[in-house]
Amino acid sequence: MKAFRTVRSQAPHGAVDVFTDFYVGHYDHRPNGNCTLYLHAISLYGSPTAVRAVSATILQGHSVLLHEYNMSTPYELCTMQRPGGSPMRQTSVVLDEGRVAHKLMWNPMVFSPWSDNEFCSPYSNTYLVWGQTEDEAKEHLYRTLDAVYPTPLCPEWKNWLWEEFTDNENLTCFSTREEFNVVRRVDLPMPEVFQSHILDSLKSGALTVS
Repeated sequence: MKAFRTVRSQAPHGAVDVFTDFYVGHYDHRPNGNCTLYLHAISLYGSPTAVRAVSATILQGHSVLLHEYNMSTPYELCTMQRPGGSPMRQTSVVLDEGRVAHKLMWNPMVFSPWSDNEFCSPYSNTYLVWGQTEDEAKEHLYRTLDAVYPTPLCPEWKNWLWEEFTDNENLTCFSTREEFNVVRRVDLPMPEVFQSHILDSLKSGALTVS
């Protein structure tokens, strides 16, 4: 039996559990050994009432508990929480004649740096790039930077851009979908800083134009 994961909200009248097949976030490890996973996105499945209760807990900034079940034995992995002040969008559908709800919640600031919406402010936020392989994630990063910045970029710079603008470690991600095998965080500088870095690298020979 494969392991599966649940998210638990401690409701006033008892615990409420739903399933999750996807989440991504970053850990905050505490000196006392506890850790919190700050969520960038999460997918929830369960009864409509349970999904509403758990998603409301997350939206209100309260902690929920992540459990993994392996061979029917549960154990607690960590607490999960929405980062304070971060926006969260959500979309949901009801399945199986109203018996099952699926809700996807995500922070638009980290998934859509090129979007013109009320949440996104390019050059001042952390963004995520992902892919089934590292090469796919590098392509994603290249397309993201090319969409955000007016500075022209060459496709052959993908490896250099990856080394310069992504964190060295993957974010914490659980997914039944292979397109999220590699997830990295990107901190985008202001346009003039980005352009200056490109020009300096061209002058030094670190970048070339074919």
